[in-house]
Amino acid sequence: MDNSQEILVEKNVKYNVEFNGKVVSIENVPVRINEETQEYYVSSTVVQFIVNVVLEQFTQA
Repeated sequence: MDNSQEILVEKNVKYNVEFNGKVVSIENVPVRINEETQEYYVSSTVVQFIVNVVLEQFTQA
């Protein structure tokens, strides 16, 4: 087992969400990213905001 600690860096990324067969791209989403693996983590607050934005876009149509 590797005892090295994962180093996460805060960055903004483009986040794509598929909803009802359509893709919505949201830019400048704050994430914590592992630069070695490119795996990133989104906070629950940010996820809830994204869900609200996407639902709002599709309920206004």
